Amino acid sequence: MHSIKSKANQVSGVPQVLLDISISGINILDCQTQTAIHRHSINQIQIVCQDNLDLNFFSYIFKDGEEQNNYYCHCFCVLTSSIAKEIITTLGEAFNLAYKMALQQNIPTNI
Repeated sequence: MHSIKSKANQVSGVPQVLLDISISGINILDCQTQTAIHRHSINQIQIVCQDNLDLNFFSYIFKDGEEQNNYYCHCFCVLTSSIAKEIITTLGEAFNLAYKMALQQNIPTNI
């Protein structure tokens, strides 16, 4: 996360995105065009965390593909630590709702 943080100081080089969070997963949208850059289903996401020193930074790690053991990390910087906390809380709520719905529908969960 430290290399990402150093790049974030140069705001012009950092793409601005919108996060669309739901029980289906996360859509990362281009801020200008509103088109999807990345999509990750909720069961692909392994962990969400916040930087312990700079609370404006958070990231999530996701597994790419069913049978591959490839893991990737997306790091984000937001304007305030409260925004980061709100996003992380929203992701936690999405995980909980998706898990409860899977249990009700007797769907095997990888969550």
